[in-house]
Amino acid sequence: MGTVLTTLFLNCQSERIEYIEKPYIPELNFPVFPILADAQKNIDGTVSVSGDWIMRLAEYKIRIEETEKTYNDLKALYAREE
Repeated sequence: MGTVLTTLFLNCQSERIEYIEKPYIPELNFPVFPILADAQKNIDGTVSVSGDWIMRLAEYKIRIEETEKTYNDLKALYAREE
């Protein structure tokens, strides 16, 4: 019986198992667009907003550019050459 089992184990071909790595997705934090609450429409068709909102809008622009740069850096880091 031992000879039969030994013969079966020696003749059994194993399939090659390929391990697929689980992809790591880095976290990206997207800034929230500033809410415009106190705008006034002027008679000539223009709109007046507070200086505070303009500052928040400028900060948003800086943060969105930083997020885009981080995304592009991560994209280059994790890019697979084919």
